[in-house]
Amino acid sequence: MRKELAFVVTLLCLSAITPPAYAAKTIKAAKPAKETLVLMPLRVPDEDKSLQGSMETALVQGMQQKYEVFSGEQVAQKAKAIFLKESRNTSKKECDETRCMQDIAIAFQAELIATANVTKRPDGYFLALSIQNIFDNKVVYSNSIPCQNCNAYQVVDKLKELSGASVQASSTPTDNGITPTRTIALPTVPTAPRVTGNPNDAETQVWAEVVAGNKIEDYKLYLDSYPQGKYAKQAIEQKQKLEAYAKASAAAAAAQENEQAWNTAQQSNSVASYTQYLNQYPNGSYAALAKLKKSKAVAAAEAVVIPGIAANMVAIPGRNYELGKYEVTQAEWKAVMGSNPSHFTACGDTCPVEKVSWDDIQIFLQKLNAKSGRQYRLPSEAEWEYACYGGSQTEYCGSNSVDAVAWYKDNSNSTTHPAGQKQANGYGLYDMSGNVWEWQSDCWEGDCAKRVVRGGSWDVTASGARAALRGGYGSALRDYDFGFRLARTLP
Repeated sequence: MRKELAFVVTLLCLSAITPPAYAAKTIKAAKPAKETLVLMPLRVPDEDKSLQGSMETALVQGMQQKYEVFSGEQVAQKAKAIFLKESRNTSKKECDETRCMQDIAIAFQAELIATANVTKRPDGYFLALSIQNIFDNKVVYSNSIPCQNCNAYQVVDKLKELSGASVQASSTPTDNGITPTRTIALPTVPTAPRVTGNPNDAETQVWAEVVAGNKIEDYKLYLDSYPQGKYAKQAIEQKQKLEAYAKASAAAAAAQENEQAWNTAQQSNSVASYTQYLNQYPNGSYAALAKLKKSKAVAAAEAVVIPGIAANMVAIPGRNYELGKYEVTQAEWKAVMGSNPSHFTACGDTCPVEKVSWDDIQIFLQKLNAKSGRQYRLPSEAEWEYACYGGSQTEYCGSNSVDAVAWYKDNSNSTTHPAGQKQANGYGLYDMSGNVWEWQSDCWEGDCAKRVVRGGSWDVTASGARAALRGGYGSALRDYDFGFRLARTLP
């Protein structure tokens, strides 16, 4: 399926420019992050409120040897907002504590919640600290110590000692980050009643057949035929048992499917896998944990992919802008948007994203710029064309041989291909011809309901991949050979 397009051939005479040497940038691997923990506001006696901050700091000092700790006013404000919001959504004055704690943990991308109490006693103080995985209810650490004949200042030292002990107690990893799934017990089929009575009696013969099958519908049939029969009471009781069994079996099967879906999501440990789980089980037993792990997966993808976008921008010689070395990939789109609209998902993360409209790309750019702190945009048509030739006048972007630089109809096998497999042009840019059409920022012939596309795609003939060809489409159009390349004005 190829849309009819009126192509306009434009010629551009460029003087040969010698491209500079291009040095590939590398990204250093990040150090393993500490496990994140949220310390809830410390509960202290009213007369010691003035030292609450010092006491919380002492707890943090002990725990931050192992954990990245969120505490203090930022936690207090977030907890207050969440409790207030949840309370408004329920008939109770306060929301369910577990759900609220889970929401607080998600807000800080944490699984662990620490709660601590300082209780005043006649002979001093009593101190308690508990660290719990709020999603699987596993207690990581729990301890309490007396502080006899202590004053409030001595309590500060004791709290640091208490929290330091929590690090030692929980220093051995207990798992690989995968929450163990539960084994769901299946209910037992109710035993059929015994057959008594005269075997030559017609009703008894029917009853014997019913009991042999031990099915709900058979007991219904018996009761319809013998509503006051001698086995009616047994039939009613057995029918009720089987109905309860059927209901319990369905619940167990659903629970087992939930466990299997969660296990699959954790094994993949990706934005897509947690999104799929949440789509299937929005109120599932692991929904809150899935939201947290999804947010972590998004952050992890962003930490790798978004700096990679910056590393793969190429400054265009003699101009004040840079272009992406490759077309925007499926991995990059997913890292920013959290989903993959592409038709050719089987091609993989390094293949260009497609089925994105010009309008979709504007949303992508807003999010990317917010996350990266840079001002990426689509190239203008003039910028793209200048960069396409790479410093030499060729029929295609970087060569007079279409097979050298482009995936097109005769060699693509009707699909996109991973970025960078063909020869780069003189400026080190790949796939400027072929693979996917690239949206430009320009309006088409003065009509801003349409936007310019350049470069051809996997679905065009060799003629359609020529550097000079251009076309225009509606800005809302999504098709499986439309993608884009980033541009940025140099500071």
